[in-house]
Amino acid sequence: MPRINLSDVPDTGFDPIPPGDYTVEMLTFERKTSKSGNPYLNCEYVVLTGEYAGRKLFDMISLTEAAAWKIKAWCKAADWPRNLIIDTDNDVQLRQIFLGIEILVRVKTEKQEGYDPRARIDRFLPPKEKQEPKTAPSPDMEKPPVDDDDEILF
Repeated sequence: MPRINLSDVPDTGFDPIPPGDYTVEMLTFERKTSKSGNPYLNCEYVVLTGEYAGRKLFDMISLTEAAAWKIKAWCKAADWPRNLIIDTDNDVQLRQIFLGIEILVRVKTEKQEGYDPRARIDRFLPPKEKQEPKTAPSPDMEKPPVDDDDEILF
């Protein structure tokens, strides 16, 4: 192992990023199942701009009808059509919808007894301007189906 002079290493610590609005991009997600048997996505984001660029945030998005409001808020922040139909069992479609898209989020500090404070995504914010996906979906990904109604169906 190489020698490391600790006096050359900056003191960055693991303090959570402060509350505020941040432009982020979801880097990856992992499909998981809760103890109660409900499917969810364990999501990893990176802050793209400002003093905290490069810092990570983590969030969970439930894939149940009861939590469809959160998926709808995410899609609104990403400026996806409101009549998008999402197949939550289709990881290819979920990657196309969630990954590589810049969105604006509001972060709050969560304090829980017995744990260190942590930054938590409190809400997804509507875009200030219409934005385009950072990277175009690859040709092998299907377009998300669109319905004529103004709602997200599951």
